[in-house]
Amino acid sequence: MARSRHFLVSNFLSGVTAAHNLLADAIESKTSFIEQVCLSATLIDGLLRLSLVMKNQIETGSAIVDPMLLFQGKRQKKYISERDIYKKARNIKIISKEVEHKLNILYNKRNVIVHRYLISDIKTSEVIRTAQQYINIYLRIKKTHQIIHDKLVRDNIGMAKFFIKNPTDEHFYEQMMKKHL
Repeated sequence: MARSRHFLVSNFLSGVTAAHNLLADAIESKTSFIEQVCLSATLIDGLLRLSLVMKNQIETGSAIVDPMLLFQGKRQKKYISERDIYKKARNIKIISKEVEHKLNILYNKRNVIVHRYLISDIKTSEVIRTAQQYINIYLRIKKTHQIIHDKLVRDNIGMAKFFIKNPTDEHFYEQMMKKHL
């Protein structure tokens, strides 16, 4: 079943908003380091995917949304992996080779934390450092994404035509709750 462009973007933005909310809670807790790692990783992946869509819209002057970037259905066999997203983002200069390299190192650390915490020699202090590294690179990518977003809005291209101008806290809450429910 084909999804509309509006559904893809709205569903995706609900996920980004909800993940950001959960990350803020994890950071505030001062103890949820594995959660910080996982949520920072998903937000980095998400912002890079959205940046790829937006940069394409800026370059083509269109509202085209590649559904493979913003949605993966339950039965979908083909998908674009995180590492492929990093590579695509580097290829069109959303991130540098240095940032891609750091992301790949963090990806490997995250897999140890998530999948092999019990059976590896990783220490909690390394999990805490990894969470800090993930958050730092997330904030860096968020700034880059903001520049792309601002250009899209300024030029009124693509999905920017459908953005709510000056969204309120209530708009963000409604968007977030679509995912939290």
